[in-house]
Amino acid sequence: SLDYFEKQKVGWPFPREFYAVVLDYLYKCQAKAVVFDIDFSSSEIDRIDVSSLNSEDKFADAIKRSQNVFLVSLLKSYALSKTNPTFLQNYFPQIDKTKFNNTQNFDGIFPLKSFQEGAKGIGFADVFPDQDGIIRRTPVLVNMNNSLMPSLSFAVYKSLHNLNEQEFLSFSKGIPDGNKNEYLINWHGNKKEASTFKYFSFHRILSSAYQNDQTSNLLTPHNVIKDKIVFIGGTAQGLMDYKPTPTSGSEQIPGMEIHATILSNLLQKDYVTYNSAAATILILLIASLITSIIFFTVKKVVMAVISILSFGIIYFLFSIGLFYQYGFILSIAAPEAAIFIILVISGVLSYALEGQQKQELKKIFSRYLSPRVIEELIASPDEIEFGGKEIFATVFFSDIKDFTSISEKHSAKELVYHLNKYFGMCTGILLKHEAMLDKYIGDSIMALFGAPISKVGHSLSACYAALEINEVLGEFNRENLQKSLPVFNTRIGINTGKMIVGNIGTETHLDYTAIGDAVNLASRLEGVNKLFGTSIIISESTYQEAKDGIEVRELDFISVKGKETPVNIYELIGRKGNISPLEKRTRDIFSEGISLYRNKSFPLAEKVFNEVLIVNPSDLAAAHYIDRCKKLQVSPPPDDWDGVYKFLQK
Repeated sequence: SLDYFEKQKVGWPFPREFYAVVLDYLYKCQAKAVVFDIDFSSSEIDRIDVSSLNSEDKFADAIKRSQNVFLVSLLKSYALSKTNPTFLQNYFPQIDKTKFNNTQNFDGIFPLKSFQEGAKGIGFADVFPDQDGIIRRTPVLVNMNNSLMPSLSFAVYKSLHNLNEQEFLSFSKGIPDGNKNEYLINWHGNKKEASTFKYFSFHRILSSAYQNDQTSNLLTPHNVIKDKIVFIGGTAQGLMDYKPTPTSGSEQIPGMEIHATILSNLLQKDYVTYNSAAATILILLIASLITSIIFFTVKKVVMAVISILSFGIIYFLFSIGLFYQYGFILSIAAPEAAIFIILVISGVLSYALEGQQKQELKKIFSRYLSPRVIEELIASPDEIEFGGKEIFATVFFSDIKDFTSISEKHSAKELVYHLNKYFGMCTGILLKHEAMLDKYIGDSIMALFGAPISKVGHSLSACYAALEINEVLGEFNRENLQKSLPVFNTRIGINTGKMIVGNIGTETHLDYTAIGDAVNLASRLEGVNKLFGTSIIISESTYQEAKDGIEVRELDFISVKGKETPVNIYELIGRKGNISPLEKRTRDIFSEGISLYRNKSFPLAEKVFNEVLIVNPSDLAAAHYIDRCKKLQVSPPPDDWDGVYKFLQK
């Protein structure tokens, strides 16, 4: 390290006899090779106390004695060259230079003739930065004065391994990128790191040389240098020989460490390799495919973006790990760019498709759902499957009592007008409670709660909607009755359970609707109202889901047409706590009668149901049970009777 002169105020350049002293010392230490990264093309300057010729002769003689000294040449382009200095060594006289790939033509600046004569070899010291100014690679050979000259480190390697020209050319083409006449350097780090080369001050070696014959306590013992390759070059800032490398960061490294790094790579076969162009294309295709698959299979856009970014980070870390562990460079920039581009393209396509999907959803459901539910559906479109999906939901069926009789009393135009008014009122209430209006069937309405978007408390919402329809319909009928207009008394059946929802129909006519036993039971319960003279009947499953928010009266244990399994059914009276004293008294007595009825105590049950009629003469459910009790007293049920009443009407 030629840095000590700055501290000791020693003039630069050093007297060359200093190098002679150091060379002799290194020779005694049995250094394997000594490589000067110093320009010796000019003559020694005269000094007051040192003869320039004598100093040069001492250095030239030391070079000859050592027989292991390597010197550098400096390159000049033909366009700039005005001189053609003597170059005594011709490494490759038998090779046709014009047939060797990618060799650049240069003129050169060479060491003095007396130095060349004793040198073991000469190589060019120039390094060629990439476009960003970073040193990453070096040419193996350049064409200089009709001779192929190797880079300094390659010249040392050739000599140490006694390679002839053909062997060296075979070797150079066998290393990564050697067929392109360049070598990608495998950097070890900067000089402050423990893993890089050991530095000694030139002054320390010089002092050790002067001490050699006087003391055994040397600053630099022989065994430190024995069998080592010694590079000598400038590290002082004033010499302007610091170069940026990929690992040097803000602190650039001396030029001689670049050559030491290259030689270390060659000696240890510590090469950097990288994937081929074909492999890069394959990686691009795979990265693009994975990115697309992630984006269009992960349902949540945010999660898709996070997954893709994670994929990009994992690929980047994998590439870095592959390099540090095995010295293999996997393409990073192109695949990462592909991931980003595909992410952007996928995002644009998704946005366009999402907009189209939103319009389609609005078109399909605008007739069935409230605007708020439609917005929820658009925000979570993945929750709906048009192809068919099993869900747990609540079905609402309503029908107008005695509609046939009503239609006979009014003109078609008047009937349709008031029927539409009725539908509008009911539909508004259903949508208010976030139902999906499934269809109108004559004077009937079918609606779904908890579809197409799952909703907590859908059974309770259905019950509240039914109660509100009855309440509003009462006011509607009172007004119409005063005006001799149609009076619509509705019967409602509600059931909760599993059903299939989806687009059902033909290619020319599709409806998003629900099918299944749960749907059929709701329709049957609407008809059961006829039997008991009630307005709203709910199933056991609906009651269990909504019981904390409603008041009911247990009606019966029945099996309906098309369904063998019997179910408990309940009359829906009102919201929790919202029940009149008459309704509560009626329910309590009725419940006592049901208990007696199921215990086959039909005379006592008949008596209790008569008490219900005394309290509430308009209670048709009690009247129905009185009739049932009388029949069962005449024709008693079998011993294994389970209390199930078979309702065979639709």
